[in-house]
Amino acid sequence: MFLDTAPVTGPSITGVTDARIVTGGAEVLADAARIVRDAHHDVNIALFRTTHAPIFDALSAVARRGVHVEMLVDDREVARTPVPPWLASHAVLHGYGPAPGKQHSKAISIDGGHRVLVATDVSDHDALGRMEFAAELHGEDAAVVEKLLVATMRGDSAAQLDALAGAASRGVYANDPTLGWFGLTDTIESLLASARTRLDVATKVLIDARTGAALIAAAQRGVATRVLAHEGDPKILAALRDAGVHVSLVPYETADAARLTMHGTAIRSDERALFTTAYFDPRVLHGSTDRRSRELGMVLDGSAARQLDAAIDHVFAGGATASSATA
Repeated sequence: MFLDTAPVTGPSITGVTDARIVTGGAEVLADAARIVRDAHHDVNIALFRTTHAPIFDALSAVARRGVHVEMLVDDREVARTPVPPWLASHAVLHGYGPAPGKQHSKAISIDGGHRVLVATDVSDHDALGRMEFAAELHGEDAAVVEKLLVATMRGDSAAQLDALAGAASRGVYANDPTLGWFGLTDTIESLLASARTRLDVATKVLIDARTGAALIAAAQRGVATRVLAHEGDPKILAALRDAGVHVSLVPYETADAARLTMHGTAIRSDERALFTTAYFDPRVLHGSTDRRSRELGMVLDGSAARQLDAAIDHVFAGGATASSATA
């Protein structure tokens, strides 16, 4: 077989249990703007695309009343769609680039980490028609994300590595290839390897052979395994089906009509769940010279995981209705 199905092992996983989960693009974008508008002292925001006017209206509104705003942006996306001029001149912008860097993590922290939103999107107008995921955090969970945002904006490698480890200790995982840090990828692989009864993966793209191997291994050890994707490597998808994985390939145009376009990835592994900005492309998960992509994700346990379950089921139900399970 073209895929190596040896077990994948990794570090122990910590999950967030106390979080308010938000699903649906319109709801996530509205929540992002609402949290920004609640800021009293400062806003730190990491984003990718700059096409959703309400988030920038909210940032401008708080900046006009004296709130300090700092933004972690993708240089190439800002070149395509600039931050509104007044905001750009009154906020501190930290770029990531030029190529091959890609600032693809998304999070918002206000008032020194008093409230934090980790999301699959916060600033792309197209997210209104997609399935997006977000978690609002408080307390120590929020504080570690705030620390990570600030360290990344400052560009202090030692502080970033410390913050990345601290975030992981609270269930928030990241990839930062410029630092050689792939904690998110390790965690995803561990979740896939640890599944014992059920494993659901809904993602934008599945073209990573290591992920395919982990899914095949899960099915071979008797785990009920389902995959939904908008794009996939035909060889990987065929190997998954041969191993007994239920595969739904949902073309983008079909998903758009059903308002179920996945952005990023959601995973349910037994009683745990994860959502992330990353998808199953080897360049994204493992880093490469042509796509050094910063990504962010969160593992959920307990009540937080159960909040995500219904959204994952909805994605699979809509996908099964909109498209057959054949490529």
